[in-house]
Amino acid sequence: MKGTKKLKISKILLWTIFIIYIIIVMGATLVDRVSGYESVNLHLFSSYKDAYNSFSIGEWRNLILNILMFVPIGILMPLLFNKFQQWYITYLVGFVATLFIEILQFISKRGIFEIDDIINNFLGCAIGYGIVMFFISLFKKKKSLNILVYQIPLIVSIISISVIFINYHK
Repeated sequence: MKGTKKLKISKILLWTIFIIYIIIVMGATLVDRVSGYESVNLHLFSSYKDAYNSFSIGEWRNLILNILMFVPIGILMPLLFNKFQQWYITYLVGFVATLFIEILQFISKRGIFEIDDIINNFLGCAIGYGIVMFFISLFKKKKSLNILVYQIPLIVSIISISVIFINYHK
């Protein structure tokens, strides 16, 4: 760097948070699991059907945690790298990261390869991206339709889960 660039404390903090986040995700998805899983679930939305039919709090918790687990990727990547402020780059990395975890779970037999997990994690990444881009747009004082478009995954998720819970309660 030859003294031309200075490290910003905010970047160091973001990188620290990012590294801790990666360690926690890898621990939760691979390390903190018993081995012996050998199944693949390619049935689309089967975990949602199971959660709805049994209305098990544990099932719903797992679905929501799978979504929330990737929100930080959607938030941190655009803050760490300007290129990730393009939605397609962040979405691609979110998809590849979740696919990587699912493949590692399958190979190590420490989890079930599930299409629903990929969808949930990807949705979490999109929600995180929408949140961070909303604030970035506010700070840059950009007023555009994109601010609302970024919020679609979050709005659809909240409405869908609310409708399911209200419908089930009735």
